[in-house]
Amino acid sequence: MTTTDPLKPLILLADSQLLFFKEQERPYIRRLHQLFAPNQPMSAAYIGASNGDEVEYYDMFEMAMQSIGITNCLQITAELTAQQLNFVASAQIILLSGGDIWRGWQTLSKIAPLIKAARENGAVLIGTSAGAIQLGQLGWHDKPHLTNTDLFSTFGFIPAIFGAHDEQQNWRSLRQMVTQTGGTLPGLGIQAGAGLIVTPDNNVQAIRKPAISFSIKDQQLVQQPLWQIQLDV
Repeated sequence: MTTTDPLKPLILLADSQLLFFKEQERPYIRRLHQLFAPNQPMSAAYIGASNGDEVEYYDMFEMAMQSIGITNCLQITAELTAQQLNFVASAQIILLSGGDIWRGWQTLSKIAPLIKAARENGAVLIGTSAGAIQLGQLGWHDKPHLTNTDLFSTFGFIPAIFGAHDEQQNWRSLRQMVTQTGGTLPGLGIQAGAGLIVTPDNNVQAIRKPAISFSIKDQQLVQQPLWQIQLDV
């Protein structure tokens, strides 16, 4: 995860499993410390807009952060108090929760400039499930059949559309999204228990399981597993 760029990598998780995954009996997410100066004080903000600010999910996040020595954590709710906004502005880690993509975007869109500024100032953004999708170019309303009116712009940090833990539905929504946009943006599905690290130059590295890539070639939707992808800007 090391980088010399002022911008830190973006971390996209299909679900919360990687927050508690261990390698050689040590938390995988301890690698977050590699992105910051040694002994730098760390704070972590949890934005639960997509799950309706469910406290139990924040508690899980807090436990994960404590496992790597980060105890200065705060849940950012839809109230968006002055204290919460100040905390986001200075946080080293900002996690966007899973849940409903559109529901979460109603709050996130209000503070998008603040989150973008935090990233530019060196914060690491982590998106889980819906949060991972929101870090990409487009989100969608949760419906069985999507039309263009169901699509909406999100943060746009990465030139791709993402799906999360949707293997059982054969990536139905992501397939529809790529088709609806005519393949102008690649689709990347993040498998359950897995994640992606996206560097500032849009190099994508899969964690634990390959990403499922969707693109259109010769007017056909093409699907393939990939461990590494270089996205076009």
